[in-house]
Amino acid sequence: AKFIDELDVVRSLPFPTDEFFAAIRECYNRRSVEPEFGLLTFCLLGVASPSDLIRDPRRTPFNIGHRIELSSFTDEEARPLASGLGREEQTAQDLLHRILYWTNGHPYLTQALCQAAASDESINGPAGVDRLCESLFLSPSARDRDDNLLFVREWLLRSQVDRSALLGLYGSVLAGERVPFDRTSELVEVLRLSGVVRVVDGFLAIRNRIYYRVFDHSWLLAHRPGAREAAEKQVY
Repeated sequence: AKFIDELDVVRSLPFPTDEFFAAIRECYNRRSVEPEFGLLTFCLLGVASPSDLIRDPRRTPFNIGHRIELSSFTDEEARPLASGLGREEQTAQDLLHRILYWTNGHPYLTQALCQAAASDESINGPAGVDRLCESLFLSPSARDRDDNLLFVREWLLRSQVDRSALLGLYGSVLAGERVPFDRTSELVEVLRLSGVVRVVDGFLAIRNRIYYRVFDHSWLLAHRPGAREAAEKQVY
């Protein structure tokens, strides 16, 4: 197997990558006539849609892959993390419970909070976890330095879709409206790839409380197209 990491960078490269991914597709197609190609498998690691990989509409799209979706930890899956917190069992369970309150099992956010709690012996209750969460993710400085928050922000603001329409759809989810999960919608696809939403009973929902606090209504209004111009007029 061949592993190709950082797949998302193809979206920002200054040159087309169609030929590269077309070559991977050709290796797959040749399995039918040359069985040896069946021994070759490519694993593409990162976040991208098929249209990001082969953009030329005159080419056959990259439609041969199998998507692997990484879901959030369930409570049961997250439970072993409590043993790494270095606390008495009940205290560790209480800390983990509060961590999951904020992260809803998001793998990166959960492990980051667990690591921070394990490294700070003064954290012995929910209030301490809240302080850590504020420091790591919710403060203005944290929002500009955490790689995951920056990734989500860039997906929402730099994707090749109509930003006004995308943020409008996100605003509907943020407001608690019942926005159905539509696999054919490009806007829904971008929201899902950013990681900011999840699917619950066929509808979109904000993935966790950290994202709800960071990418809130104030953030949404500040990044709507024309928001800066409007603010400058008010200041003037």
